[in-house]
Amino acid sequence: MKKLLGLFLAIALSVSCAFATDTYIESVVQGGKIILTPEYVIRIMDYDTITTSLWLPVTDIVVTSDRVINVDDNESADIESIRYR
Repeated sequence: MKKLLGLFLAIALSVSCAFATDTYIESVVQGGKIILTPEYVIRIMDYDTITTSLWLPVTDIVVTSDRVINVDDNESADIESIRYR
């Protein structure tokens, strides 16, 4: 039973992290509402713009399907939408 539970947890974690990529910030615009990277245009949820407005260019980030994580500061923000450049 423990092996089955461990397998289930491993699958659940891998599915939730199915899309994740390392990149860096080129610029933060519109008061933290938009983050530009070489690959993406990321629109941040309004309630997280206070956090992202302080992020600097060349900051290392990880982008998932629903969050952007600032690796340097260990902060994160929810993504409203994301599109490829």
